[in-house]
Amino acid sequence: MSYKVLTLDEKEEWSKLLEKLPVDQQDIYYTPDYYELYEKNGDGKAICFVFEKNDDIALYPFLMNSVNNLGYDLDDEYFDIQGAYGYNGVIASSYNISFRKNFYASFRQYCLDHKTIAEFDRYNPINGNHLFSETFVELFKNRQTVVLNLDQSYEDIWTSQYSSKNRNMIRKGSKTLACKINEGKENIENFKKMYLYTMNRIRANDYYYFQEEFFENIITILSNKCFLFTASDNNTKEVMGALLLLIYKNKAHYFLSARSELCKNNSVNNYLLDCAIKFAQKKKCTVFHFGGGNSLDHSDPLLKFKKSFSKDIFDFYISKNIIFPKIYETVCNIWEERNPGKPQHFKNYLLKYHE
Repeated sequence: MSYKVLTLDEKEEWSKLLEKLPVDQQDIYYTPDYYELYEKNGDGKAICFVFEKNDDIALYPFLMNSVNNLGYDLDDEYFDIQGAYGYNGVIASSYNISFRKNFYASFRQYCLDHKTIAEFDRYNPINGNHLFSETFVELFKNRQTVVLNLDQSYEDIWTSQYSSKNRNMIRKGSKTLACKINEGKENIENFKKMYLYTMNRIRANDYYYFQEEFFENIITILSNKCFLFTASDNNTKEVMGALLLLIYKNKAHYFLSARSELCKNNSVNNYLLDCAIKFAQKKKCTVFHFGGGNSLDHSDPLLKFKKSFSKDIFDFYISKNIIFPKIYETVCNIWEERNPGKPQHFKNYLLKYHE
């Protein structure tokens, strides 16, 4: 029974260990490439905690940040950890209770040794890895996500999964729009402009205003795993909307999307997602993950839109783990004193002192 810690300096070993896991556990969100994207975005130092016992293995990639560097004068240097944007948590070859218990004993000791005050995770609904952490951390059902089974024919998807309204929107889009798939840097500048406009339009959280280099890094670092779909107006040839699709092994994930300020065509998102689904099937994917809505509300508009593509709904869980309660409370109290207008809004955020 042993553990080791890898950084991006050991990308090759990290990748090889990921390949040792069952395919159902593997996903793009655990690759060193994906974590490199967020380390370069300034989200923290990418680390992969590796635990092995007998023939079983567990991987836990995360981003580590110094709490002190956020502006807190403490008695020692403390850290916190969270997964990269998207889905994270532990993935493993075994969910045996004894193996899980040994993993968490080793990981807790690691956190104590490295003065890690808190840990936040967003579990992957596709591989159900919240079950690995069940009983060892407190899980919270955060929302629902929509998943499409690509093992069925496209004809069956069209007739039995898509809603009638969605089919009509796709038909409308196919008459007025043309889809192009870019596997390189072409059109990424267009996407960046549309994405910024979209974030402004929906008044997104500050975090989603990614750094300037983020989009170039998506295309270069995830060069063979990320695909840019653009929809152009047949008459004007202007790009009306775009989306980024992530593909790794048999899984496709709807990642980011954007619309042009010129776009008056309300079918562009339906049309682009239909194009992406067809493409994912050609790439031999068996799962297309849309993600969820903006809340637990079953009538959430974004969730309702995504459900128009599939009837399969999965639960999405998060966990919040406080390892050094006194230090954590001290940091949160300092943050609340400095930000009198924020505590109510961020009261349920574990790492609210990052805001």
